[in-house]
Amino acid sequence: MCDFFDDDNFGNGRDDDDEYPSICDRMRKMAEEAARRKILGLPEEKKPEEPSPTAKSPRKRANFFSDLVDQIVKAEVLLVTEDGEPFAYDEKLGYYQPVPQLTAWLANFFPEITTRSLLANDLREIAQRLTWRKDLQCKRDEFNRSKELVNLENGVFNLETGELLEHDPRFRFTYQAKASYLQDPESINCPAFEEFCRSSLDGDPQKRQLLLEIVGYICSDLTTGKCAFFLQGQPNSGKSVISEFDGKLFDPSLVSNIPLHQLGDRFSRAELAGKKVNIAGEIAGRVLRDISIFKSITGGDRITGEFKGKDLFYFIPRCKLLFAGNALPRTTEADTTAAFANRLVVLLFNQSIPPEQQDKSLLDRLWREADSIVTLALHAMQDLIGRNFVFTLPGDSGAFLASFANRSNVLSGFLEECCIRSPEARVFNTELFTAFSDYCARNGLEVLSRSRFYDLLSGVPNVYAKRIRIGKENRQGHVGISLKRSGPPGTLERSPRLPAYLRNTSSTKGGPHIIPEREEDDGRQEKN
Repeated sequence: MCDFFDDDNFGNGRDDDDEYPSICDRMRKMAEEAARRKILGLPEEKKPEEPSPTAKSPRKRANFFSDLVDQIVKAEVLLVTEDGEPFAYDEKLGYYQPVPQLTAWLANFFPEITTRSLLANDLREIAQRLTWRKDLQCKRDEFNRSKELVNLENGVFNLETGELLEHDPRFRFTYQAKASYLQDPESINCPAFEEFCRSSLDGDPQKRQLLLEIVGYICSDLTTGKCAFFLQGQPNSGKSVISEFDGKLFDPSLVSNIPLHQLGDRFSRAELAGKKVNIAGEIAGRVLRDISIFKSITGGDRITGEFKGKDLFYFIPRCKLLFAGNALPRTTEADTTAAFANRLVVLLFNQSIPPEQQDKSLLDRLWREADSIVTLALHAMQDLIGRNFVFTLPGDSGAFLASFANRSNVLSGFLEECCIRSPEARVFNTELFTAFSDYCARNGLEVLSRSRFYDLLSGVPNVYAKRIRIGKENRQGHVGISLKRSGPPGTLERSPRLPAYLRNTSSTKGGPHIIPEREEDDGRQEKN
């Protein structure tokens, strides 16, 4: 950087005015005088602070600022996004970080001898000039563009070739996984991790492999798998330890914690921009009504975000989704359920560890083995790429997803188990909703509101609401649907007794109002 201040470089060919001595000459003389006084033990000479030498001539001042901007450009350590946010490259970490105050960064970038001659307004003008330079402009989507590369503490790992490359600003990383790749296989040693797999993952080698694939996929920028991860299990089963370990791999500024049911909110999803992983510890038991944003995030599609009080912006989410909980939220429509289940990779933690047997230092022990765990995870990621991103599927994970797909759509399950659909079928709304409430109670499902239930029912082909007469009663009901009989033909299905708060006092005695065969015959005779 000091060569920049040679007389041959400053103002060369720009100004023939020699009225003032070279700025660099003056700075060198000042430094030599200060060194002489220090050697002789003389006190520092106190002089009134002079104004910035660049302020003496507007033309020299402009040239001086242009030279400083050129110096920054040549250093290849600064980029400015399309919305004007600066990112500076950290050589020690090997990635670009957002710069909150560009003027402060400039004051630390230049040598002290330079910053002494710069005023605050000078730094602001240099910052403004930097935003004009097209060779510093970088779209946000151009960061982390080499998806096959993973930025680590000791270099850049290439998932395709297995090579460990040196850090380079040209990769334009905005993250670093806080672990090193171990090139010597004999140096891989992670007894705490292996013990965890035996105790919390039932010693299942498929579960161990899936866990490593999850860690490797989160470390990478690949989104080809088009999936989100769900750690399912009872409390104290170890899933929270894995969530914390994954989050600890990255700087806290690169980790978000948006719950699953809030991903569709425009303000919440804006938090995903520039993040490496989104981790939500527990999933709320709310119904998922729209998973379009969930699908876009897992697929790496461009979405919109908005911070309160600011303009809408577009970005491609690169962050991975990791959730944990005791149960998955249900959906209300069959196609939504299938799409949601198809994008889930589930790892089950079946063993709940008693408090007296829990290792409170487990996370610390795993963290000390981060280099070995991440190295194994990158190898598992290479295997996953070779299998075209088909994740390992343990037996209990497959059974869990199949059960979820069948039970999550509460309406289709109710129709299949409890209802008959035919053009002649009729049923009163009271009996239909009571049977639906019973079904939900038996299966541990949340009961939808009446309005929501009838709204979903209106989407079933050939089923519609109408005021109907059954026997001597004339009430609101539905045509095209009735409730299944549990006894011999001609008898009515008796509903299980409901708790008092679910019973409808206006309901008539007996079972659901289905037209018995005898009543149907009587109706035909009357017509004849």
